[in-house]
Amino acid sequence: MKYKAFFEKMFLPLILVPFGFFLFNSCGGRPDPRKTVMDFVKAVAQSDSLTLDNLVDFEVFTQKKYPDLPEEKIPATKQRLKRNLLKSGITRVKWENYRKVLGDVKFEGDTANVELTLMHLKTGIYSYTTVRMYLKEGKWKIFYYED
Repeated sequence: MKYKAFFEKMFLPLILVPFGFFLFNSCGGRPDPRKTVMDFVKAVAQSDSLTLDNLVDFEVFTQKKYPDLPEEKIPATKQRLKRNLLKSGITRVKWENYRKVLGDVKFEGDTANVELTLMHLKTGIYSYTTVRMYLKEGKWKIFYYED
């Protein structure tokens, strides 16, 4: 009988609390931008072109990196920036020699900035960059980082 009383008192909290937690996490929350940066770093390491296309807005990235670039040069520059992240691309090769550590996230409306620390594996020298992204259709799209 003790168990029946306990069960009757605890039934609603045991059911409602996990259900409420599920609702809270699945509705209205935005995804973690750090996960996007981790996926980005992994895609660069694996030279995964498809994932990079899903994570990076190369059009906006090109415009941010080269604001004075003539319109006709944007497509070729966009492809070059993507190639830098693939196979023997300059950014990918450079990043192979670094340990990547994610830092703080700062939100500004529908944009997020994630600090990324690169530590050279042999020399221990650090360099820092900020990965900038915006929220599009419930997913973060990277639009700028220093390579």
